[in-house]
Formats: sequence, structure tokens, C-alpha cells
Amino acid sequence: MKKLAVLFLIVACSKSAAPVVAPPTFAEPGLTFTYPVPKYDSLWNEAQRWKFSTVSDSQPWTKSTVRDMFRAGYSSQRVELRPGNCNAVSFQGLPSDCANNNERAEVTETDAYAKFDDGDEWWYGWSLYVPETVRGQYHWFGQFQQMDSFKPVFMFQKTENEQFCLVTPALKLRYPGPGIWNCQYGLIPDREFAGHWHDIVVHAKWTFNNTGFFSVWVNGMLKVEFTGATRASGPYPANPPSTNVYFKYGIYRVKTPSTTVAFYDEIRKGKTREEVDIRILEKR
Repeated sequence: MKKLAVLFLIVACSKSAAPVVAPPTFAEPGLTFTYPVPKYDSLWNEAQRWKFSTVSDSQPWTKSTVRDMFRAGYSSQRVELRPGNCNAVSFQGLPSDCANNNERAEVTETDAYAKFDDGDEWWYGWSLYVPETVRGQYHWFGQFQQMDSFKPVFMFQKTENEQFCLVTPALKLRYPGPGIWNCQYGLIPDREFAGHWHDIVVHAKWTFNNTGFFSVWVNGMLKVEFTGATRASGPYPANPPSTNVYFKYGIYRVKTPSTTVAFYDEIRKGKTREEVDIRILEKR
């Protein structure tokens, strides 16, 4: 009888006070969130003083804002690249993506926000989630491109069954070594890449001389300590040395007969790590 009375009391109390319902979230297991979730959405708009524009063959599915998948806050950007999505426009006599068997769904930092003086330092931060194993050849989930030479200095690369890594195609001319698309720096093992949010932080000094550096943290761990020139003259003889380096995110790949999806969140650029690192921002 006592047990029944206690049970009745518990049920009665539960009906009298409505429970606090947390908003739905698909956050990475193991990451601690409180509700309401601190709104650290990356605000890729003019208020952030960092403007982007779509450079790929834009389609309705290319880029969208979603609210059922996010690293923090309440939304993220979903990028989808389907077979045949490529930029058909040739620029300054260079082959187009379509002519080069490449496909792209990328967003680029606009010119006005990418300008700097040689020797300037910048911090960048973003979070990446790729839900499924990457199929096929080279995929790049973010790159630092040169404005005039059209040859990236740093690219975040993934191929099927290989680790997520950093490659330095433009700098290979200056620092010869393994093949141009061979991984120079391992970032995330293949088995840990898909199905997890990954927080990436970059600290770069952009310069043509050997005082430059490019450091990368992944999920709070320092993975890359590159020192030396972080800009390079154009790979095409007619091109002058690059004037600026700008950030691009999304999906760029060699032609592949399958669809690739990626989510991006917490995209920031600043002068200190505290401005861009979501793991530091969460602790405030």
C-alpha cells in the first residue's frame, strides 16, 4: 500500500509541473551542451565582417541552411555536390572545371575581405561534418587559394580509405618532395573522419619569404607546424606573383559518380585564437 501511495504521489507531481523540454539536437556524442545552447552560429554575413560568395555552378541543393544538424548554436550550412555539378566558365584562359573533369560546390571569401599586406597574420576557425564515407578519388573540404595564380597553397584533402590530410600544391615548386597530391600532414584517420564533427583552427602568416608559418589544430590538438613561405608565384608563366590568399570552403573534387554532402558551422576569421576557436568560445 505504501508503494502505491508513493507511486501515486510521483505521478501527481509530474502532472502538476510541466517538464522543461530541450530543443532537438544531433550534436556529436561526447560533446557537452547546456540548454539553451550558446548561440555561436558562425554568422557568415556582413555583421561578421567576412563576406562569401558562391563560386560553383549554383543549384537549389548546392548550399542551404539547416537546423537539424549543427556543431553549436541552432543551424549549420549544408553543402551538396552531385555528379556533373561543375563550373563551366573559363577564367583568364584556364580550363573550366567541367573541361578539367572537376566538380565543385564551394563558397569563397570575397576580394574585399581577403586583402592584406605581406607578412600579415590571421586566425581561421570552422567545424566540419561529413556524414558518410567519401567515395572515389580526391575530395577537398576547404582550401586557401591564391587570388592571381589560381593555385592553392594549402588544401584539406580526403580520398576513399585514406586519412584526412593537408597538401601544399603551390608550395611543391618551392619545397620539392613526394607527389603534389601526396599527404604532407595527417589530420584525421580514415576510420574517425565520417560521422563526427571536427573543429579546425588555422593560424597563418602569409608571406613570400621564409618567416611565414601555417599551423593547424584539429579537435584541440596541434597537427601541423609548417614554417617557410606560405605564398608562391603563379604556376603559369604568364601570371604574376599572387597578391592575396583567400579561404574557400565546401566540396571540390575530381569527377565522381556519387553525391557528397558536408556540413559547415562556426566559420570565423580573426586576429586571435580566442576569436575563432569554438572550443574556447564554449568555455566563456
